Amino acid sequence: MSTWYRPTDWADKLLIASFALAVAAFGIMAWYSWRQAERYASESHRVSHSYEVMEAARKVEAAIGAAVSVQRAYLLSGDELWILRLDSELSHLETALLNLRFLTLEEPEQQRRLDALENRLREWRDALMDNQLVRQLDGFEAAVERGRTDAVARLAAPLDASLEEFEHEERNLLRERRLAEAAARRRTAVAFVALPASAMALLGWLFLGIRKEVGQRVTAERSIAALNNSLEQRATELEAANRELESVSYTASHDLRAPLRAIASFSRILHEEHREQLDSEGQRLLRAVEKNAGKMAGLLDGLLAFSRLGRVPLKKRIIDHNDLVQRVVESLLATDDATPETRVQVGRLPECSGDPVLLGEVWSHLLRNAMKFSRDRVQPAIEVGGAEHEQDIVYHVRDNGIGFDMQHSAKLFGVFERLHQEQQYPGRGLGLAIAHRIVQRHGGRMWAEGRPDAGATFYFSLPRTAPLVPVG
Repeated sequence: MSTWYRPTDWADKLLIASFALAVAAFGIMAWYSWRQAERYASESHRVSHSYEVMEAARKVEAAIGAAVSVQRAYLLSGDELWILRLDSELSHLETALLNLRFLTLEEPEQQRRLDALENRLREWRDALMDNQLVRQLDGFEAAVERGRTDAVARLAAPLDASLEEFEHEERNLLRERRLAEAAARRRTAVAFVALPASAMALLGWLFLGIRKEVGQRVTAERSIAALNNSLEQRATELEAANRELESVSYTASHDLRAPLRAIASFSRILHEEHREQLDSEGQRLLRAVEKNAGKMAGLLDGLLAFSRLGRVPLKKRIIDHNDLVQRVVESLLATDDATPETRVQVGRLPECSGDPVLLGEVWSHLLRNAMKFSRDRVQPAIEVGGAEHEQDIVYHVRDNGIGFDMQHSAKLFGVFERLHQEQQYPGRGLGLAIAHRIVQRHGGRMWAEGRPDAGATFYFSLPRTAPLVPVG
């Protein structure tokens, strides 16, 4: 049986740990995938942002070119409508410049370049306004003459250089952001591929582990079921054999009583009515027959009592062992088993649940046994006690009698087993066997300790069970 598989705590803990590991792995992979997706989205947003910045820069550049074209048209035509158009283009330029500054708020270097660009734009706008005033006040010729030394044209090159520098830096940023976006996209793709693959691997591993565990448990359960069936069959056979043995014991002890009574009666009649016809040897033999018939009847009575124990139902109650032992002691002190010098000390005995009649027999057999084997002492002393333990209650009877050799302790509770001479310590050899069987029927056990000429101690334990109906 030790080679069979039996489910153990470590197998259950391994399954729980595996599920916990799988859940943790799923959580880690999901978190990693989410983080990579978030990074990819962030890098994509930064790339889109760079495109927006470059588009805004182109709008600034277009607004500058449109303003220059509108002013040239005014200088050539002198039409006041071009002045209104110029104001509109400059307004568009301001709007585009504000948008560009807003888009680059988190880029200090670009903000610095925008500061330089705005300074040059202010100079450029001032020159633009000066040309407009000359055309309005001095006419076309004066405007043409001023155009030869036009500050607007002179400032165009630095202005273009500032815009080119700004756009160049933004293109560099765009390149870096696109590389970062590509790396994030690759990591995200790997994460989203690895998550299902890892999940499938973990689920497959768990499936195989659980399948193996379930298979082992099914095999074990089948083995246990087969063993239980075998044990039930053997228990049924043993119960039938016990019933048959009890029936045979009961029948034998009951049916043999009549012949024994007849033998005892005929022996007594012979002894009383035909004693004169028998010599001394015949009379001795007749007395031996009568004595052994009485002994045989006593043994049959004990055998009958022992066989009845298996059929008597237990009537459990809460037992006050102090009261029960006190009554047993008082009845035994009045018999030949005790001497006037016998002293019995009874300690505190815990209550327990049991059949008071049957447990009374246990106390009676143990105390009678202690009195019988200690009565030859100068001061026979018997001690009765009990102690509560976690699972059971242990009672004991200790005497200072002749004791016994522990190597013969296995014979103490056998039917008709004796360790001492019957002539010195008469008895049928059934008292301890009966007490032992009663304790077993209560779910307890009985054992003994002793040494030759140093007394003996008999113990019996009873399980701690919930109280039933108290004894009145």
